[in-house]
Amino acid sequence: MKRAHQASAAFVLFFAVAAAIVLFVARNNTVPPEIAARNGVVSPAGFFVNTMKSEEYYREQIARNPKSAGNYVKLAQLQLQMARQTGDELRYIPEAKSLVSEALHWNPNDYTAHVLEATILNAQHRFDEAAQKLDALIRANPHHAYLRGAMVDALVETGRYDEAIRQSDTMQAIRPGLSSYARAAYLRELHGDNGGAIAAMRMAANAGAIGSPDRAWALYQYGMLMLRTGKTAAAEAIFNGIIEERPDYSMALVGIAATALADDRYSEALEIAINGYEATRRIVFLEQALEARMALGETDLSDEIATIKRSFHDAEDSGEIIDMEYADFLADHEMDLGEALQRINREVARRPNHLHVIETHAWVLHKLGRSGEALATVRKAMRLGRKDAKLYYRASIIADSVGAKAEARQWRMKALRYNLKNESVTSWMDLRERMN
Repeated sequence: MKRAHQASAAFVLFFAVAAAIVLFVARNNTVPPEIAARNGVVSPAGFFVNTMKSEEYYREQIARNPKSAGNYVKLAQLQLQMARQTGDELRYIPEAKSLVSEALHWNPNDYTAHVLEATILNAQHRFDEAAQKLDALIRANPHHAYLRGAMVDALVETGRYDEAIRQSDTMQAIRPGLSSYARAAYLRELHGDNGGAIAAMRMAANAGAIGSPDRAWALYQYGMLMLRTGKTAAAEAIFNGIIEERPDYSMALVGIAATALADDRYSEALEIAINGYEATRRIVFLEQALEARMALGETDLSDEIATIKRSFHDAEDSGEIIDMEYADFLADHEMDLGEALQRINREVARRPNHLHVIETHAWVLHKLGRSGEALATVRKAMRLGRKDAKLYYRASIIADSVGAKAEARQWRMKALRYNLKNESVTSWMDLRERMN
């Protein structure tokens, strides 16, 4: 299962999709920025209840009046909502991007289109570009909380953590609520404050309307925090509660599969993951199926690995930057390590201070037999004090390989203390075997 560095990606994707859905300027889509900021610009009326009829309506409006930017913007928001609901980002996000470009062609000053453009840049992991655009928008609209939140995402993903905290604090002062509490939770977790992260994410979930997609997402994040801190039964109860409130929320099944893996219920986890993938095509289910098969001792994993690799290439073809995630996957499975190094070197050039870029760089170097370099690198990934079990597992392996026994022992103990089994059961199995 993917974990720490994908956790931040999950935050980015959710807010780049979910928050964009509800981004509606108070009167129309051409409100000047200074008026837009004064009027607040975010309204829950932006959520489309009947997506099929809404899509038909706005496509019809575009056909009747192809020069109206507002209709392209509304349809782009609908595509982003569908991306979140179905998990099919590869289908809907590129179309949303195209619609936003069309809107800006007809009205270069369309405020909502510019904000959506920035959120799509975040969703496609183009964080530097997103930060530049958001900086300009924030200068014109300093009281727009949504922009601050999107900037938090971009700053976190470029490793500018102190700046992200300042933007998060400003966002909470402007508009406390689910989005601001959730971002505060992630920043607290990054800095090793798991208790504070849990408290903030609980506040985020409580701020959402019962049965709403936003609350379901916040509850899922809350459950995953509980799982990572060793509270497996509580986490599973949270995931089951999500299904009671919103039966179509597939990520709750991801959580249930994760708790099954943590509880050694590997066959159950495999069944949930396979059914989830067949129903939604969310790649996270395929990754969980791979983890379950490995835990069960299966050795022929070629079909799952090939499908996951293909999904990375599909994402890249759609415009998403996936170098870090793909390099991490290749290193974990000791495949195409030359390509893994090329990809992670590109990420190091793009965002050298990002903790998970640093961690992945160290892991790739280790797999290539450059463990001395890897040890110096992985130490840098620990600088914020996050209680990241998989990071300390990897660090212990790297330290052992160069004879740094004291560090290896210290990091092994941290990996176990921080519930490695609940992060990755196969890593936990490997570590237990090495300790025996």
